[in-house]
Amino acid sequence: MERVVYVEVLDKKGGVKERIRLDAFPATIGRAYTNNVIIDDKHVCPEHLRINLDEKGNFIIEDLGSVNGLYQIIPFKRVPLIEITPNLQISIGSTVLQFRRPEDKVAPAEIVKPDRTYLFPLLKHQGAALGIFFLSSLVLTLINYLNSYDKISSMSFIGELLAIFFLFAIWAGVWSMVNRLLTHTFRFVSHLSIASLGTISILSFIILTEYYSFTFSPETSLDIIMTAGLIILGSLFLFCHLSIIPAASQIRRLVYSTLISAGVVGIFTFIAYIEDSRFSNEIKFQSVLKPVKNRWLITSSSDSFFENTKQLKEKVDASAKEE
Repeated sequence: MERVVYVEVLDKKGGVKERIRLDAFPATIGRAYTNNVIIDDKHVCPEHLRINLDEKGNFIIEDLGSVNGLYQIIPFKRVPLIEITPNLQISIGSTVLQFRRPEDKVAPAEIVKPDRTYLFPLLKHQGAALGIFFLSSLVLTLINYLNSYDKISSMSFIGELLAIFFLFAIWAGVWSMVNRLLTHTFRFVSHLSIASLGTISILSFIILTEYYSFTFSPETSLDIIMTAGLIILGSLFLFCHLSIIPAASQIRRLVYSTLISAGVVGIFTFIAYIEDSRFSNEIKFQSVLKPVKNRWLITSSSDSFFENTKQLKEKVDASAKEE
């Protein structure tokens, strides 16, 4: 009967990085090229371990007088030699090894769960992604034109548009390089379309909050809505990029994108807070005028307005007397 053992090199998370089949004994493990199993670890000796069969036919791992020794994981202790038992794990240097036998059972295959977000297959298709980018660019151009109140020349307008496209290209290029490193595909157009869609979404949200601020004149609620909305949109923005690079599960992608978005928005919110002076001669109000219908505005009677003015005058007079 053929005697076989498998050596698995584990990563820091316990996943299998490499699996080696040993069917001739004695076999050695170490850093030198003369070994049957070569470990790329500077804390492992050139010849660290030897695997052999004893008189009863059991596999025995023996420490060959290494500098950092042979350690059994459970219970953790240094040993000169150890018998290979089912699912045995040992540590040499900074490397953890696991030993398997041909009769060891593996877990059943998992069913592939396709990504249920139907936007991502569309973005992965280069033609569709290019169409989305050009359509988004037209919408962005329209938003830029409507928000401008200065006299616009054709050259300045084209220059601003090219500057926006250049920033999109840089952003998409960075994501494409990450995509290339992890999946060996570039997908520049897909990341470009996500950049344009994300920018339009954020700009549209800011415009809606300006309408809300102009119509209702909120105080604290506007800050809460703005912060929450930017975190949500930023999370979706990053989630789309990460979904083009399927290097993690959908849940992990969502968690990573949410944490990063919340962190970035939190940093900018904190900076804005510490730079905000409590005593200022600048009146804080929404200065962007918006074309809204009269019935959308909250009106008040003249009596109510002058009553509020009277109360404000009393407060100012009381403060002046205290000073």
